[in-house]
Parts: sequence; C-alpha cells; structure tokens
Amino acid sequence: MINYKSNNEIIELLHQVSKINEKYDKLYYESGYNYNIFKIINKESDEVTICKVIYDLLSSNGLHGQGSKYLKLFFQEVLFKKNPELENYEIDFNTISVEREFIIDNNRRIDLVIETKNIFIPIEVKIYAKDQPNQCIDYLEFANKKSKKYQKIYYLTPFGSMPSNISIGTKKENIILLSWKTDIIHWIECCLNDEKTKHIISIKVTLLQLKEIIKNFTNDWGNNKDMEIKELINKSPLKMKSANDIYNVFLKCRTEMIYQLQNSIIKKIKQRKKGIECNDQRSKDKFDIAFYLLETEKKEKIWVRLQENNEQRDKGRLYIGYCISNQNNEYMPVEKSSINKCKYDLSKSSLNYLKWEHIGDDEPNFDLHKLNDNYFDLFEDEYYDKFVDKCANLICQYLDEAEVSYKNTKI
Repeated sequence: MINYKSNNEIIELLHQVSKINEKYDKLYYESGYNYNIFKIINKESDEVTICKVIYDLLSSNGLHGQGSKYLKLFFQEVLFKKNPELENYEIDFNTISVEREFIIDNNRRIDLVIETKNIFIPIEVKIYAKDQPNQCIDYLEFANKKSKKYQKIYYLTPFGSMPSNISIGTKKENIILLSWKTDIIHWIECCLNDEKTKHIISIKVTLLQLKEIIKNFTNDWGNNKDMEIKELINKSPLKMKSANDIYNVFLKCRTEMIYQLQNSIIKKIKQRKKGIECNDQRSKDKFDIAFYLLETEKKEKIWVRLQENNEQRDKGRLYIGYCISNQNNEYMPVEKSSINKCKYDLSKSSLNYLKWEHIGDDEPNFDLHKLNDNYFDLFEDEYYDKFVDKCANLICQYLDEAEVSYKNTKI
C-alpha cells in the first residue's frame, strides 16, 4: 500500500522532471538537435512531403547522386524480407523505374510505383490519411492489366496495419504490409551505415532528420529525455502514483485553459460586435465557437466558426471558416445546403466549410498528444492576451469581409 503523508513527493518529482527538462533543453539547443527542416516547415507528418523524400532516395536519378544504392538496400532490407517470393524475379537496376503519384484509371494516383519488365509494385503510403473506397482494389486491377508476373500491393502505415475493408474488400492475400516504425526506420539505418554515405553530410543529415520525424509520429521511445523521465517514474510505486496525480491535474488544467480561452475570445468579440449571437458547442476539452453572420433565403444560417481540427494529420490545430447550420443551430454539410454559389474563393473549401484556413503554423496545438511550446506559452499572460487578440481580429476580419460581400446579395 502506498502511503502519502504530504504533497512533498509530488513537488519533489516535479522538481526532478524540471531538472531533466532543463538539462536536455540546453543540450538540444546547443547541439542543434531540434533543428529539423521537416519541423521548421511544419511538415513532420505530412504524407506528400515525406513521400517526395522517400521517392528521391529510391530514385536512381535522385539528387543524392548515389545511383541505385538506396533502392537496392530497399529491396534487400525491406521488400525481399517482407516477401521472399520477390527474390525469384530478375531485377535489372539499370532499367528499373521509380515513379511518384503514378496515375491509373479514374485519375487515381498511386503514391509510389517500382516497375521493371517483370514486376509492378504499387506502394500506398499512409501516415494519417484514411483509406478511400476501393483504393487498393483499383490498384490491384490496374496491376493485373499491366500483365506482370509479380503483382502485390505494398501498404505502408505507421505500424503495419491492414487496409480497411472499404479499400481492399476480400483480396487481403495480395497485400504486403510495411511499417514506418520498423521497416522504414531499418532501411534508413542501413542507408546511414553505408560507408560512403557516412561521409556525405547533406545526405546523412537528411536521413537522420527523416528518421527523427518518423520516430516522432510512431511514438518511438528512443528519445533520451523521455527515457530518463520514464526511468525516474519507474523507480518506485510512490513516484508512479505521484506521476499519475500530476497527469490527472494536468488534464484538468488543459480543459480549464481551453474553456477560459474560448470565453476570452467570445468576450472580446461581443465587445466589438454588440449583440452578436454566439453558437457555443464546446465539449469538455474541444475548442469550438462560432458567430452568427446572416440567414439565407432558405432559412439556413451562415456562421464564422473557429474550431479545433479533428483530422489526424492536423489534429489539434485551430482553423477558421464559414459554415452552415439549420434553424436549430445544428451544423450541416455544405453539399446538402441550398446554397449553390458563393462569392468567396472556394479553392479551399470542404464538406463542412464554404471557405477555411488554419490560423497559422506557429500557433498552439490543443491535441493532448501534440501539445507544443506555443500551447504552454498560453499560461503566460502576455502571450495569452496576444493570442486572444489574434483570434478575435481574425474572426472580425471574416465577419467584416462577409458583411461587405453579402451586403446587397441574396443567397
């Protein structure tokens, strides 16, 4: 039985973790450990960007200038090991082709394709994107039309998951599963161990940075700071209970921050736009507020909505846009709306928004597993006030823009 006599254990654990954080923050800053180009451009889990890098490494004509070296390693360390049957086919690395965004029937695009006279290998790359209906089935049918001797789909996900039934149906025997966490990390390490690559700084750094972001989105425990904190917490039942108590209070603090922040933004908007209606549909820990703009001839309401993104790739980021509700303030898909045209640029529209955008790249992320430095800065008054002002200004900008656009227009 764990005996708590005071809060001293919790205070001591917080102090020890703070010391570990300070040590590694200094180390990472001085060593440039966190200086990762994928993080800088906010693409550390972006499938398109990462796929472009993988494609260039696999291409014999890639900017790395190493010919088919990394492609051969990919066959030896990944493709052959996942399916030894492939070794029975003659592969001429002088004539092999690697293509990205390979277009097939119905304008579908396969992320990566490796092709020779005997083989046609489609590689579907997933990080957070969902399967599309009949996606893998269509790839298989196209592969059959190519009349190659070897026809398998390689399906790459963070942990080697099987495609959903909506994508592959009953043809799962034609799927070879690949994992970012094991297969791709292993291949990258093999590339890094190549003797010549060790001495080409630009390639080595790119591979290391690629490996780092893959570890991040696959929750790899390779981070030394995390390991040290983990070892500290595991030392005794008392420390583990202290960590659990801290975590429970932390969750409450996060919920209170999200609620408080929304209240501050609502208050600021109501000061600027007297009498404006607010559609506040917040759950306990999700950011979601909207301000009434106008009513259409069909009695649908248009709102300016500031919401937390729930899509896995951008989860936790805030975005703003125009959305539609019925008279009960229940949001509805744009495609089901009676609105057929809008004066806005709809190049960035979606099922639920007439127009939308993320409020910025260098902003707080509210997802529990993606909380960033900008989120923690909200607990400092000056940054908090600046962020509230930024959100309020953006909401007012959307409201004003729409009022001018629709002043003499019936929709």
